[in-house]
Amino acid sequence: GQLTAGILAFTFARNAADSDGITQVLDSLSPEAVEKFQRFRQLGEVRNKQDQQNVLLALVGLRLAPFFPFSAGNYLLGGATRVPLSLFTIATLFGCIVSNFISTSIGASGAEILWGGNHR
Repeated sequence: GQLTAGILAFTFARNAADSDGITQVLDSLSPEAVEKFQRFRQLGEVRNKQDQQNVLLALVGLRLAPFFPFSAGNYLLGGATRVPLSLFTIATLFGCIVSNFISTSIGASGAEILWGGNHR
């Protein structure tokens, strides 16, 4: 569910960002604001293998960061950056697996503490 929703949101945002509506919004901004947006949008561009590794690590870090909203990240990464869908998918899958493992481990440990192993 998380991966599918993430890919759909990412793809929707990417398509919306490439539409005429965004062009109209950008045309209404000051040249300085457009320049800042274009620089921000270059985040995640992959030119070589090292860039690919750096972007993947950064995305996994964002997926595991408790302060970065998962849903908002899907739209932001899709619409405002040049992160490739393949790297987004791999990072999201890995991040979901790790975060779900951590959550269930914490829950199981909490149950063990509360019920002393007699909770079945």
